[in-house]
Amino acid sequence: MAKMKLTADHKRFHLWVMDKPCCVPDCQQPSIFHHQKQPFPLPRRDHKYGVNICGHHHSEYHDKYGSDDAFAKAYGIYLPDYALTNLEYWDDK
Repeated sequence: MAKMKLTADHKRFHLWVMDKPCCVPDCQQPSIFHHQKQPFPLPRRDHKYGVNICGHHHSEYHDKYGSDDAFAKAYGIYLPDYALTNLEYWDDK
């Protein structure tokens, strides 16, 4: 499968997401854009499906927890749902 090109609209979306603090409750650190794997219709990555998360929690997600369920259990936030909320809010603008 060919990589999806990052368009100007994608870049605006990324900047909008990263303008928000880390999505982990009570963190409030500056965020990066974490591409969240979509659970539907097929697992894939999309430039408009992501979450605002700080570098520390992003590293923990990949290195310590390794799954959305384990991360949700630790922090009470399910990243696929958060990514969907970001996308829905952006699309409603």
